[in-house]
Amino acid sequence: MGFVNCYEDVTRASAYATLEFRNTYYLAFRDVPAIISEHVAGKRALDFGCGTGRSTRLLRQLGFPATGVDISEDMLRLARTADPEGDYRLVPEDNLSQFANRAFDLIFSAFTSTIFLNPGK
Repeated sequence: MGFVNCYEDVTRASAYATLEFRNTYYLAFRDVPAIISEHVAGKRALDFGCGTGRSTRLLRQLGFPATGVDISEDMLRLARTADPEGDYRLVPEDNLSQFANRAFDLIFSAFTSTIFLNPGK
């Protein structure tokens, strides 16, 4: 079995974009500004697995010219709709070759998921 992108589906992407778990995002992101200010020198940020852009928008609010990347064009379309000024790019699987080495000072990845299946078992 090869790679299957379950988020390349308009219905699933739309449902994901509207997920709201009361206080979950606050808890997930409340310490991010302090951690970043203590450990990150520079301002260029990549949001890996940005989905519909929630984390990318947070990074932009923190002053980063953030670039969001995802494997799902459907998710990116919703990110661009919510944040027309944002930089959202499609990456095939995990291919980041469109970016120069050391192009970013911070690579952020929140709420990404990958499932590896072994078809021989």
